[in-house]
Amino acid sequence: MTTRNATRTPISSGYVPCACRDCMEVAVQGASEQKAYCAACVEAGCLDHQGVPGMSQECRATGAYGDDAG
Repeated sequence: MTTRNATRTPISSGYVPCACRDCMEVAVQGASEQKAYCAACVEAGCLDHQGVPGMSQECRATGAYGDDAG
């Protein structure tokens, strides 16, 4: 018999990929967080637009695509 908790995937903590769709940076995630954003994405406001219908899903951080002045 399998219990409910045995089928759950544990939440990762520590260094994880940034949750912003196109970002290649590393973020620090706490044990209780579902996802984490790097400092550049937090500053640029990326987390406010991820998964929101009608909003840009691209990384908004300066230099994210290599052609921004920053």
